Amino acid sequence: MMKRFLIPTITMAAVFGGCSNETIYETDNGSNTSDRVPITISTYVPSVTRADAEIATIESLSEDGGGFYLTGTYDSEANGETSTNRIFADTYFCNPADGSCHNEEQTTVYWPADKDAEVDFIGLYPSYLLADELATMSRNDDQQHELTFTADGKTDYMVAYTRTSLTDTGSDGNEGAISLTFKHILAQVLFYIKCNNDGLEYTLKNVTLSAPKQAVYNLATGSLVADGEMQDYVFLTEETSITTNYTKPGDSFMLPMGCTTVDDVVTGSKCTLTISYDVKYTETSTLSYTKSAEIELVAGYVNNINVEVSGSDVPITIKIDGVDSWPIKFNPNGHEYVDLGLPSGLLWATCNVGASNPEEFGDYFAWGETSGYNSGKTSFSWTNYTLCEGTATTMTKYCKHSSYGIVDNKTELIIEDDAASAHWGGTWRMPTCAEQEELLNNCTTTWTTVNGVNGYLLTSKNNEETLFLPEAGHRQDTSLATDYSSYWSSSLTNYSNEAFILYFQSNTIRASIEQSRSYGFSIRAVIVPN
Repeated sequence: MMKRFLIPTITMAAVFGGCSNETIYETDNGSNTSDRVPITISTYVPSVTRADAEIATIESLSEDGGGFYLTGTYDSEANGETSTNRIFADTYFCNPADGSCHNEEQTTVYWPADKDAEVDFIGLYPSYLLADELATMSRNDDQQHELTFTADGKTDYMVAYTRTSLTDTGSDGNEGAISLTFKHILAQVLFYIKCNNDGLEYTLKNVTLSAPKQAVYNLATGSLVADGEMQDYVFLTEETSITTNYTKPGDSFMLPMGCTTVDDVVTGSKCTLTISYDVKYTETSTLSYTKSAEIELVAGYVNNINVEVSGSDVPITIKIDGVDSWPIKFNPNGHEYVDLGLPSGLLWATCNVGASNPEEFGDYFAWGETSGYNSGKTSFSWTNYTLCEGTATTMTKYCKHSSYGIVDNKTELIIEDDAASAHWGGTWRMPTCAEQEELLNNCTTTWTTVNGVNGYLLTSKNNEETLFLPEAGHRQDTSLATDYSSYWSSSLTNYSNEAFILYFQSNTIRASIEQSRSYGFSIRAVIVPN
């Protein structure tokens, strides 16, 4: 199976080509390596698109996931001519536990003898993008690498790029090591559709999106530009009944779109959405409607498109979640953070939301609510939980199973329901369950007392920086309970009325624990650096 992903080096010289006057030379890494430094590689896939979707993750880069294509090249000049020297081009596999990587043959590749040579490392997922001619690599007039690509609609694409020299890698004591951060370059597009007339029979017949056929990704600047050619993507394969509750017809699509940022303003691609549906008014009267609207979608994001249709000449109503709300630039907004040297690069706040120093308890929030105890919420139970209708089986948002309420298949908090974002602004957010796991996996934990407050001191295994989590207890009904303390994640469990927490008592601390969404827990925010 893996042989499908192997790309012969001689073939890649043609596929990967650059400007017409550029020559690619193969560098021999099999001899005279006694004085050379090995290249060691680690990977990271950030949680940029937080949604319940089939998208690529760091596990996708492993052997079971097909691995990724990786190349390393550097330019040199001789006799007035610029040449590109390729160090290696191969399929690599990642160990999801620590991000470390190796090629299929477990061979060692080395840095150029010139320690100051700037090497371009380019990683592509899936590994067959170039070989199957789904993408081509070239250089623009500024000699920046660009990837031009189409999409099959279902596969997520990720790209990693870094440019560094052996000299630069040695500045932090890790000579020869590079880290690749993969970015999603397609837009994930999902439709949720409802009608606004209770009692009438609505039948959805067609959902089509006219969107770009291909896009160009500039690896140096990170900008994505879609070309002018459009293509129709059909989201609905069979007629579907719709009601006054949102339903998701068809599957999600992974599509080429633009994504550029100027002065913190994100610009995507203009697309045309066309929806056809019938409305049955009486046994003998059924009218057909076809309505269109222009929408803007952004690559690298989950684009949840909520559509409301009407049995009249009123235009369709559209709201897109997950575009304007996702972090664009690193902005701590005056709040302090600590870098624990985590594999993801994630930074953790030094105190709880609602607190001003590490020992303060801060505020308590129900999961998905942005008004906490300090804002006047005095009871934490299902009867006053805002995302249900009074019971544990009547969820109105974030629900995967009809036995728990209205199904919308959302499993990660969007920014409008994220208390860390609501109270701290900037690009702060609540951590995912996986990010809480990463924190514990990369730190030692010690029960201690800081300024008279009990809690856990987490000490990084990577750089010995520390983080203190106070024993703040939790709120249940109208009481403050002190038998255990918990910190919310942004992740829903398989039981739609529960979410994952980081849980601790004096003798244990664990992540991935399930607890009722209605309880009041602390929040320790995180932020992603640029």
